[in-house]
Amino acid sequence: RLIPNFLWHMLAVGRIGYGSEYSERWRHVVAVDDLALLESHKALLKFGEGEGGALSAFFAMLPAWLPINSSDDLRRYFGALDRTLEKRSLLPISAAFPKADWKDRMLAEDLMSMEFPANTKELREISGKLGAVYLRSFSRYETEFWPVAVEAMRSRAEELAKHFARRDFIAEWEQMLGLSFAGKQYEIVLCHANKNGPDFNSLGYCGNLCYFDKPFERTWQFVSHEIGTHLMIDTLLKLWKEPEVDFRKLYAAFETLAMFYNRRLLGIDELAYNIPQFDDRRHLALYSRVYKIQMSPEQMIRAALESD
Repeated sequence: RLIPNFLWHMLAVGRIGYGSEYSERWRHVVAVDDLALLESHKALLKFGEGEGGALSAFFAMLPAWLPINSSDDLRRYFGALDRTLEKRSLLPISAAFPKADWKDRMLAEDLMSMEFPANTKELREISGKLGAVYLRSFSRYETEFWPVAVEAMRSRAEELAKHFARRDFIAEWEQMLGLSFAGKQYEIVLCHANKNGPDFNSLGYCGNLCYFDKPFERTWQFVSHEIGTHLMIDTLLKLWKEPEVDFRKLYAAFETLAMFYNRRLLGIDELAYNIPQFDDRRHLALYSRVYKIQMSPEQMIRAALESD
C-alpha cells in the first residue's frame, strides 16, 4: 500500500527513531531544509513499544489506517488534522473520512478519548509545517520511488500469501484462546522503509505493517504472534483501565503471553524471533509454570503482573 509506505519512508529519511542504509540512500527524495525540519521535531514523531510522541499517531498510525490513497486524500487529511488540533477533537478527521471504521475495536476507545494539551497552538504550528513537508515530498516519492519499492517487495508478498493459504492461522488461534476474530480479514501490509525501526505496527484491528525483508521464518511466525495479540486486545484494554496497573509491565506481559501461546500453536520451542525488551525469557518461564488449559488470557496476564 502506497500511503503507509510513504509515511514510514518519511520517518526513515528523517531518521525519526532509527536509521539504516535506506535512510542514507533515499534522503535525496526530500529537500534538505525539509529533512532538517523533520529531524528537529523527531521527539514529537518518534514511537515504539506502545508509546509515542505527541504527533506520532497523527503522522503514522492514524493516516496509515485511514482510507488515504492519493495526494488529494493526503491534503484533505492534513487539513482535517489542523482543525483537529485547533478544536482539540478528532471530529474534524472523522468527518473528513466518514467511510473509515470508527468503531474499530483496537482504536475506537483510544481515539475518541484522546487527550490534547490545554493549549495546542504550538503543536498546531509544528504540525502544519510538517504536513507541508509531507505534501511537498509525496509526488516525487510516488513517481520516483514507489515503483521500485513495489518491485522489491513483490516476491516476499507472494511467498507470504502462499504460506498463509496453506493453513488457517486465525481459526487455530480462535480455538486455542476460545475467542472469535471480529474482522472480515487480517491484512499484512509490507513496508520497504522501516528496517531497524518499529516493526509489526498495528493498523487497527484488522491490519499490521511489517518490514518486508527480514528472514522468512521470523516474519511468518511474528505474523502469527500478531494475530494472537489482536484477538486478545480486549483483555489488554480492560486491564489498562485499572488504575493500579503499570502500563509498561502490562504491555510486556501481554506481548510475551502472545509469544507463549504462539510457541504452543506452532509446536516450536524456540521461535525465530525474541522480544528481550519485554523480558521474554522470564515471562515465558513463568507462563510455563502457571499455565492450565482452562486459564483465560486475563488470568495469565494477572499471574504475570502479580509476580513482579
